[in-house]
This record gives sequence, structure tokens and C-alpha cells, in this order.
Amino acid sequence: SFIGTPIRFGEEHLGNLYLTEKANGGEFTEADEQVLVLFAAQAAMAIHNAQLHEYAEAERRRLEAVLRTSPVGVFVADRTGHVHLVNDEGLRLVGQTMRSIEEYEQGLIHLRPDGTPCPPDQVPLRRALLRGETVREEEMWLQSPDGSTTIPTLINAAPLIDDNGSVSEAVAIIQDISRLKAVEQLKDEFLSMVSHDLKSPLAVVKGLC
Repeated sequence: SFIGTPIRFGEEHLGNLYLTEKANGGEFTEADEQVLVLFAAQAAMAIHNAQLHEYAEAERRRLEAVLRTSPVGVFVADRTGHVHLVNDEGLRLVGQTMRSIEEYEQGLIHLRPDGTPCPPDQVPLRRALLRGETVREEEMWLQSPDGSTTIPTLINAAPLIDDNGSVSEAVAIIQDISRLKAVEQLKDEFLSMVSHDLKSPLAVVKGLC
């Protein structure tokens, strides 16, 4: 005796399920077929879930690889202040491992471009978490508590909204713009030098007139 049924999830064919040689030597009945179809449906669900898990794990590993090698710092925190994720560049910028926003704020002094301190509730990640604000390209200088290092940055921050429409987490992207600042300084120095060189011949010409 022999009975078989396909294993399908929706339109996707995942395999086949077969039974042979019934224990009593008789033929398989319609009831046996119904049980087999039920088993096939359960097997299809289990296989599909396993495939989803494998796909999700592959995507997670891919995302981790992208974040780990990203040239910008990435920070993710929830409303309780717990920091869930900091990538390698983020750790370089803050100079330490952190578990909470409080540790992040204690380990860094946030300065505005004019050198004035930024209040904690005005830090982009806080604004995204507490008020649901989206912050785009806000320039801020990150300074170590002892003042030994200061890094100019551009910060973007955005809230992550849950199914209830509430802010559950927030992500901050911090870009080190030290090289851009250095290029700007070189440009300003070059223009100043050119301007000075242009004025000198004019002064000589005026003196001859």
C-alpha cells in the first residue's frame, strides 16, 4: 500500500510526504489520507518558518556587517535610555563602551559650533526619543570631559514609531567631519593668501601714482 501528498505553503512546493506498507497490511483509507494531509500542512508551516528564520538571520548578519564597517557612527536607544546598538565608528567617536544614554552624555560634552554647551534635552538623540523630532545635519562638536579631544560632527536623528504610533526607539547617525573642516581651513588660508598677494601689487601701483 502507498499514499502520498505534496507539501505546499501557498503556491510554493516544498516537497512531498509519503507513507507505505500500512501496519495491518491493508489499504490506506480516506481517514489516513486526511491525517497525512494534516501532517503535510504542519510540515509546510514548520519548513516555511525555518526558511523565514534563516532569511532573517542572514539579513541580520548582513546588516551587522554593514553597520560594523560604516564610516559613520550609529546609535540606537529605547525610551528607557538603554542603548541597544553602537557600531565601531560610534565607539571611536565616544571613546568608550556604553549601555545607556546617561553614560553617553557623561562621556561626552556636546558643544554648539559657537562653543556653547548643548543642554542634555537638546542633544539630537534625546530630542528624537522624548519629542519624536527628526533632526537633520545638525553640526555639533563632541568633546571629551578633560577637553583633550574635540571632534566636529554632523548629527542626524530620527524616532522609530511602534504600531501604536508611539516612539519606541530612536536612531542617531553621527558623521565625523574633521577632514571637511581641515579642507575648509586650507581653503580659507589659500583665499587669504591670494587676497594678500593681490593687495600687495595694488599698493605698489598706488605708491607709484
